[in-house]
Amino acid sequence: MCPAAIYGYSSSGKTVFLGLLYAAQTRYTNELRGESYRFYGDPSTIRQMGSMYNAMRNGRFPPANLKEEMSEIRFKFGFPRGLSQMLPENIRKANWVKPFSIIDFAAYDVAGEDVEEFVETGVTENRRVIQELLKAHIIVFIVDCSRFTTTTTGSLFDRMLDYDKNGAVLLSSLAKHKADMAKKTAPTGGKKGTSQTTIYPVIVLSKFDQIPSDVLTQLGLPPSPPAPSDHSGRERFGQALMTRFLPQMFALLKGGRLMGVNFDKSQFFFSWVQVAQVAGMDTSSKPAIERDLKGDVKFAYEEYRAFIDYFRELADRAPDDVEEGNQVPSR
Repeated sequence: MCPAAIYGYSSSGKTVFLGLLYAAQTRYTNELRGESYRFYGDPSTIRQMGSMYNAMRNGRFPPANLKEEMSEIRFKFGFPRGLSQMLPENIRKANWVKPFSIIDFAAYDVAGEDVEEFVETGVTENRRVIQELLKAHIIVFIVDCSRFTTTTTGSLFDRMLDYDKNGAVLLSSLAKHKADMAKKTAPTGGKKGTSQTTIYPVIVLSKFDQIPSDVLTQLGLPPSPPAPSDHSGRERFGQALMTRFLPQMFALLKGGRLMGVNFDKSQFFFSWVQVAQVAGMDTSSKPAIERDLKGDVKFAYEEYRAFIDYFRELADRAPDDVEEGNQVPSR
């Protein structure tokens, strides 16, 4: 199983992202025929995600007390191996040949604070969270688009600067950790540190519907991102936002190769959920989520399908989990 982890600042949209991902997984699994995609969550995960899913299908955002209960969310993404699909059904079901490539997707409620503590002191009370992030081969960064601003002063701008710095330190630590592990696991007598370790960064731009229009206008970008099938267009769109608002993180993605760690091309996904526009609504009230006639949430489903399908590619490209030490690397 290839480990993946998610990182996002407090109130960046992690909880809603996970709720929508769960909704997308449920819908996508039931739409597909055969064994082209399956997912599993442990009982604790399904209990929490099921509560979020039910709240959203009732038109409500997840309650604050549910967010406070979230500490660890784990999914297994299962994608069929190509050769296994050629085998008879009874052999596939016997699981003798491990017919599925599995990605172990873990979401910890890091909220940025644990990384901040690690950045400032080199230690953290929640060392396990940092360790899991450093062990991951796939890192999902949640970036809150509502914090993008054309001004260069104020709390929003300061918050984004902090996120950029801490994300850059996380990438630097990740590259160093992987380089250290490559040296430790190099064959006896072989050249240590010469092989490339690949990390797959995934950038989810959450609350895309709340991005100020003047931000996109200033950057010369259209009001909506290109379709998932337009890979080059999405790359240009995402890079324009990253180089403007998260330049340190984006630069460190390129610099990891100097440590023998190749951060593969970033993949960009855009998340939004449609909210009801009610005339006269109190601005302090929580907006209601819009649903269709079947009670399904209206959200960026095609983006989440593309997100899952990208993990299908990674299931065969990324390495399986390996035994790594229990210590956070020193800096």
